[in-house]
Amino acid sequence: MTMPPPAPLSPDAVLELARLEGYSHLDPDTAARIATGAANAVRAVTESVRESLFEVEPADYLAELERLADETVTAPWTGR
Repeated sequence: MTMPPPAPLSPDAVLELARLEGYSHLDPDTAARIATGAANAVRAVTESVRESLFEVEPADYLAELERLADETVTAPWTGR
């Protein structure tokens, strides 16, 4: 199921959230940069979640993690 992208955070919303948290010295330019950064971070995470990070079936995750752990434990001092 694909989730719709979240609504972007507006600079006004950033200013209001900052005010509610006691950061009343935040200026509109900084709020706009924070809003843009937040939108870019959400977009990056959303894109990474959409792609398959594993080529392993969910039922095989534990075995795959154990295989990777074994390689990590033995490889450094065996030279493999």
